[in-house]
Amino acid sequence: MKSPLLPFALIGWLVLFCRAETGGQENSTFNAERFIEWLSEEMEEESDISHWLEELVLLSENPLDINSASVEELLRIPFLDEVTAGNIVEYRQKAGLFQTMSELTSVKGIGRELAGKISAFTIIAFPGNRDYLKTGGRDYARQQVLLKGWQSFPKPAGYYPKGDKPPAFQGGPQKLYARYLFQKGKSLQAGITGENDPGEPFFRGTNPYGFDFYSFHLAFRINDRVPGIIAGDYSVRTGQGLVLSQGFSMGKSAEVIQSSRPAGQVRPYTSTGENFFFRGAAASFRFGNIRSHLFLSGKKSDGNLKTDETGRITFSSLQNSGYHRTLSEIEDKNSVRHLVTGFIAGITSGNLFAGINILYEQFQYPFIRGDQLYQRFMFRGRENLNFSFDYRYIPGKYQFFGEMAISRSGGVAMIHGMQGRLHDQLNISMVFRHYGVSYHSTWGNAFGEGSTIANETGFYFGLKAFPFPKITLSGYADWFRFPWITYSTAGPSSGYDYFVQGDWRYSRKLNVYVRWKTKFKATKVKNSNFYEDLGQRKDGYRLNLRYQLSDRLFVRSRIEHSRFELTGVETGFMVFQDVGWTPSRYPLSVTTRLMWFSTEGYHSRIYAYENDLLYNFSTISVFGDGFRVYINTKAKLSDGLECWLKAGSTLYSGQETISSGHGKIDGNRKSEVKIQLRYRF
Repeated sequence: MKSPLLPFALIGWLVLFCRAETGGQENSTFNAERFIEWLSEEMEEESDISHWLEELVLLSENPLDINSASVEELLRIPFLDEVTAGNIVEYRQKAGLFQTMSELTSVKGIGRELAGKISAFTIIAFPGNRDYLKTGGRDYARQQVLLKGWQSFPKPAGYYPKGDKPPAFQGGPQKLYARYLFQKGKSLQAGITGENDPGEPFFRGTNPYGFDFYSFHLAFRINDRVPGIIAGDYSVRTGQGLVLSQGFSMGKSAEVIQSSRPAGQVRPYTSTGENFFFRGAAASFRFGNIRSHLFLSGKKSDGNLKTDETGRITFSSLQNSGYHRTLSEIEDKNSVRHLVTGFIAGITSGNLFAGINILYEQFQYPFIRGDQLYQRFMFRGRENLNFSFDYRYIPGKYQFFGEMAISRSGGVAMIHGMQGRLHDQLNISMVFRHYGVSYHSTWGNAFGEGSTIANETGFYFGLKAFPFPKITLSGYADWFRFPWITYSTAGPSSGYDYFVQGDWRYSRKLNVYVRWKTKFKATKVKNSNFYEDLGQRKDGYRLNLRYQLSDRLFVRSRIEHSRFELTGVETGFMVFQDVGWTPSRYPLSVTTRLMWFSTEGYHSRIYAYENDLLYNFSTISVFGDGFRVYINTKAKLSDGLECWLKAGSTLYSGQETISSGHGKIDGNRKSEVKIQLRYRF
């Protein structure tokens, strides 16, 4: 399995290595765009980070003034918690305005690495500073119109009649998106978003009013006591995610020390995910060092309705795909009314934060699951109640955090952790979690291995060291156990997840890292007339290089190998070469990639992040044998008007069809074209 791109990649690396600059001072400024790209690279395609990604992009485009931002505003920054945000404000009040970003390292609980990340989303403004004028009139109105559309080629089987039957998909093959956003400083924000997935009707059939999904919000600030009121769609995050954590939250990743969740907050919802958000009203309050949020939501969810022998209507599952293309998917659309109300309150006192979280929910119909053994302890009924207590304590270089929760069933869940700087060159993180088999949380999303907050006990240990100049070593070990049967096992099971990465910043232009990741867990395999659990293990090896040839040109190369073992062994290999270019004469940027991949099956698939349209998250998985190429461009057409265009194509070797079912494509090539326009005024 020899890659045709490998010799060229190795030659390119050698040339670039020889050209790399060894002199000069390291650039310590943290780049928001590079961070967002890195964050996206760490996610697999099952993850939905579009909402959180959009928040980060908006914040990087409209950074906060570190010299005037309130605690509530600072909590919008990733990695910041209630105590640390309060410490920034307190330092500013006692020591005066920040003159440089490096002063952040003098704030209690902030080290050099965290200070760099904060600087990606903030600016420094004071009289005489060039950024002062940017923030002196921040209360002006800004508007934005965003239009997107894309389509893949050729069309899959779902768009064609099958014999005398009409097409399964009720709409066209285009994905359509439109959004309008209005902002007036810190005091007012309003927006509406419409979206249609490929295959969904548009201005016809079940969608006579246009898009299949609409989202809207109105958010405004009254005063310091009532810093936020939201009507419409919004998301809520609080604690460590045992009760509430809508949107994306980082789990296990290359950021091995970042194991705690960000501070609790209520934010307008502007994404197109059709399920994991609230619709109604929310209000935030502040009285001294006490912050609280009250919210009420009532919206319809997609569910599989059933009628039992007594004529009672129930539902067996909630559908989270958001697709309404076929008659069965349309039948499930908005079939279950879901009422949610909650209260969050927290108090900060010096280095300590403590909070309580209460959430009550009610379904229109009873939630009745199947009778499989793994479903024995899952939620059933119409009502659920969650209560939790969370805390955070930061006595200097250490941070202790956790949350303890209970649900109406009596099931309990808890998570406790510690992050600390043992030395300027050594950081550690530890997390213990125990999620009871009968704990029920519809809206939770906590640190762990499983897809739900239940039936799991585990311990995580992360380490990050800086043993030599320009060298960073990081890694984690996570041991977990499932006390009860899961969907994919025949009995209680346990496993582990190990990760090791070495980064070498050879110069301010050249960065190389190598990575090894392995995960072992049980999975059920049919043996004669019964199932038994066998251990499956997947290993991944990666070598990645990025070289900034100039301010306007960079290259990135990667070699990745995967190995999967269950009853046999599958292996996979992937190589890609990226080039990014920003010409000096034109307001244009271009990123392109050529990839070769060869895997022995689906289990040895390899994930790869791709640059995409603004606010879009694109990670593909490749398996089989073939090539992929794409080009992504961004151009400024005039003041306020920008355009993105992406075209990509994947060619599979030795295949006559791609995918199956309604998604089946005749042929061995799949291509897509995406276009986006944004006008800001």
